[in-house]
Amino acid sequence: MNELVEKKEAKVIYEDLYKDSKKQSFYGIDDCEVLYRTNDNEFYLLIAVTKDSYLSQMGINIRESECIVELDEDEVLDYLEYKVATGAILKYFSDKLIWDKHDVIRPSSCYIKDRKVYDISQAVSLKLYTDEYIRYGEEVCEYEELYIDKSGTFFIHTLCDSVRFVNSNLYFRNKEAEIREKADILVMTEDEAIRWWVNRIDSSLEEFEYYLEQAKSNLNNIN
Repeated sequence: MNELVEKKEAKVIYEDLYKDSKKQSFYGIDDCEVLYRTNDNEFYLLIAVTKDSYLSQMGINIRESECIVELDEDEVLDYLEYKVATGAILKYFSDKLIWDKHDVIRPSSCYIKDRKVYDISQAVSLKLYTDEYIRYGEEVCEYEELYIDKSGTFFIHTLCDSVRFVNSNLYFRNKEAEIREKADILVMTEDEAIRWWVNRIDSSLEEFEYYLEQAKSNLNNIN
């Protein structure tokens, strides 16, 4: 990898490091995935501990403890979306995204799905749903919040305890950190949003339409 960095002047554009104290030794091992980009716009992913990697999630099993994978631009974007690496995508690939370009105040409030940007700071909340209960002996709190943005798109902002949580990389991102706040976005049609409202909130279509009109009015106040 050092030779690749020196010869092709590869630079790190994304790095995911975590430590797993339960594997291989008392002190644990450092796991990492590092994405490099060369001046020729070539991309290389350095993966240590390959069985806990993006490749393993793709069904590609490598026996070596470390490997380098060459990716094309589309594969890189898929990888960064999968890793919820919003900051890296906005920094290096903003021209490849479908969005109404604006200054991103808080990248942590942005989510990217299928090359589309969903920014909570540019949307209005219609309703919040939470429910606390015990599951497998642990207290969990489901959190789902319905938003609408300027384009008229509905999406639900969820935390990992929600049954609607769709980020399959949760285990790897939260490993050993005991982080339970990792969030995700679930895009909905208006019909799906209405069904969520009626069934999840246990409310009426009339109330949904009332809050929707308020939200559309509030959208006009967003710069």
